Amino acid sequence: AISASSPSIAAGNVSVSPITGAAGAAIGLPASNPNVPGLTFVYSSTGANATPIIDGNFALSAARAQVSARLTFNGTVGSTYYYDTSAFRPGDILQIGQQANAASLTTNRYAYTLAVTEVGGSTTSLTGTATLINEATDPTFAAFGKGWTLAGLN
Repeated sequence: AISASSPSIAAGNVSVSPITGAAGAAIGLPASNPNVPGLTFVYSSTGANATPIIDGNFALSAARAQVSARLTFNGTVGSTYYYDTSAFRPGDILQIGQQANAASLTTNRYAYTLAVTEVGGSTTSLTGTATLINEATDPTFAAFGKGWTLAGLN
């Protein structure tokens, strides 16, 4: 199961998430004033490439061989993906994740709908909003380059 508390693999100033594959780095900069802590220059591969993953839990209502899911993010309809559920039983919970292409969007909150359909059955729509911090297009981060920022800046 994907969990926010899953450990990351870290060595030196670099870390990699075994769940998402996201890479990160943190480089401490020297402080010029002994009374003010130094800044940290931070890299995030997910900040460099704005493709948020929207996930939702879905309970199977019947024994079905397939479930399909399609994400609509900020009005843009994504592709439909199919999942084999033949090994599941009615009542089992599926955690379905879909990735949105938000590379052209600015930092903001965006509405989404994750439509999950039991093939031959009904459709359930999971709706909500997601906060996108797009470091690739946000002018606040433009001086640092895609994915780079100062810790605590935003």
